Amino acid sequence: KKFRLMGWHLVQTTNPNEMKLIDNSGTEFVRQMANLSAGVAAGFGNGFLSAAANNVLKRDVGTTTTVNGFVFGTEE
Repeated sequence: KKFRLMGWHLVQTTNPNEMKLIDNSGTEFVRQMANLSAGVAAGFGNGFLSAAANNVLKRDVGTTTTVNGFVFGTEE
């Protein structure tokens, strides 16, 4: 099954000024260039479907930080 990313809310303890949500194939769903220490929330209507079955959702911030929050979606 594939996941469909429908939205997220994340807060970082430090601000690396960039965060990406990607799947195992390297497909980039979100690139956030904002003050993430203030928290970011997003909803995507129909969402973003993973490129292949059994991919996992990954977060890449490019530096060491703690991220709190959640992502939500469906499995198809």
